[in-house]
Amino acid sequence: MKEIEQPTIYKNENELIKWLQLDLRRQRDEGVKEDELILNIGSSDSLFVRSVEVGFDFDFDSITISCFPIDSHRSSCLGSESSKTVCRYKLNCSHVVFKNTVNFKHVIFQNVVDFHRAIFQRQTTFFLITFNGGANFEYATFNNKINFVSIKIESTLQFENIKLESNSYISFNGINYDYKTKKLIENKNSKIEFINTVINGRVDFHNVYLSELNLEGSNIIGIFNRIKLEAYPSNFDTACILKNEELKKNNTIKALEFKAIEKDLYTSELESKKDKTIQNWAEILSLKLSKLSNNHGQDWFRAVLFTLISGLMFFTLSQVFFYIGIIQGVFLLYLSFILNIYIYYFYSLILDVVKKEEKYYILIHLAFTFISLIAVLLLTKTNTNLNFYCLIKNGFNYFIPTNFDLIKNIDTNISNLIGFSIFYILGKLAIGYGIFEVIQAFRKLNSKG
Repeated sequence: MKEIEQPTIYKNENELIKWLQLDLRRQRDEGVKEDELILNIGSSDSLFVRSVEVGFDFDFDSITISCFPIDSHRSSCLGSESSKTVCRYKLNCSHVVFKNTVNFKHVIFQNVVDFHRAIFQRQTTFFLITFNGGANFEYATFNNKINFVSIKIESTLQFENIKLESNSYISFNGINYDYKTKKLIENKNSKIEFINTVINGRVDFHNVYLSELNLEGSNIIGIFNRIKLEAYPSNFDTACILKNEELKKNNTIKALEFKAIEKDLYTSELESKKDKTIQNWAEILSLKLSKLSNNHGQDWFRAVLFTLISGLMFFTLSQVFFYIGIIQGVFLLYLSFILNIYIYYFYSLILDVVKKEEKYYILIHLAFTFISLIAVLLLTKTNTNLNFYCLIKNGFNYFIPTNFDLIKNIDTNISNLIGFSIFYILGKLAIGYGIFEVIQAFRKLNSKG
């Protein structure tokens, strides 16, 4: 069969249709399976890649209907019924220069859509599109406005190393969102990535709901506008960028939310390091304590709980060690931990809170405190040296950070003193840290991140 040469310029729609028909016939003659066929609008030669120019107003729906038999059927996309083109083939638009407008409407792409190094000179619109296999815009150049409207994403839209000029504009409007019913379309695999990209123009998100957003290595010089964007940052860099964008708009509360996520992701990043240094371990401990005490400055009530519960816990333990000694105290501590594990296990079975991190921490504190307090109360019946009124009085004084009267006036043997001193000092540190975290959380509305 005579070798078919791909045009370098498509002057009109008929030239493109003719080429696609010939190229598909060639692929079938070569034994390519139907589901592996490629619509080579872009360069079809992987060894000698060259740019291909589309010099007319590009309408994918018009081309596919008149080009070759692709399954069409009535279906529902994002809740609105309309005629849909179901494209089973991979779409190759790599190295294509679109000189005029580009329109993709009412299409379900079941395979990958590739715009690698494509150049969009005029306005481009993706309307009522479903990307089942994802779309790649790596190294693409946008010189005008590109709209993604009423899009369902089953995989990843990747914008890596793209060029977004100062007069260009990318708009995401209604991603995984049904405008008709005003409901979200749940999808756990939907992701948009802007990787190693300098955004000089504008990027808008309106009613966008994703499982993840990745902005790793990107620099936003232009405008990054978020109106109802719900997406968890993929990594530490993304959370940091989103935080800084909110600070630019003086949206302090939202910036602090991203700052908390940024710390969580940074903690995970540190934990995943293979060769951790002492400094890494110290940072992990500090971040874990910040998460536990006030959710990185987000929750003052948790900070108050942390202060009261941790203070009560350490004070109770100090009294246990003071009155019964270090050996018996360690044994009691061991029993408390064992009982604590059983309490949490059965509690989680009943209320199904295994994955609820906040309740997990609070429960552990409450259970441990309760067990230790019961131990002390039981001791009041067996130890004549223990005055319950004095115990309550000392407990109130203990929560005053600068009051150290109890440890100054202590009179006991060395065994009891060791256990008492350790937990007494740890408790004072916990109370001081907790008060600081309460203040930090209360400053949330006045802080600038």
